[in-house]
Amino acid sequence: MTAICRCLVIHPVFNITEIYKGGAAEAAGMLVDDIIVAFDGNEIKNYEDLEDIMQYYAANEVITVTVQRRNMQTRQFEKVELEVKLCERFE
Repeated sequence: MTAICRCLVIHPVFNITEIYKGGAAEAAGMLVDDIIVAFDGNEIKNYEDLEDIMQYYAANEVITVTVQRRNMQTRQFEKVELEVKLCERFE
């Protein structure tokens, strides 16, 4: 968390910028601009956090990914938990 002043705090985020058709994220219901905040209960602050934790999981495991998603009607962020079946990783 980065404090800018007493009235504004910016949190580092890891948001989804692209969803691959037919991939695990699409199947789980992730959307572009979702912000990943937890992977199987582990806090995610950036891509490196996600890479570090993913090494302990194998393809076909089902885990919970928690995202923050903007509700377009209320303009507020809501926490959404998605069940994701992990696929083979590629470089």
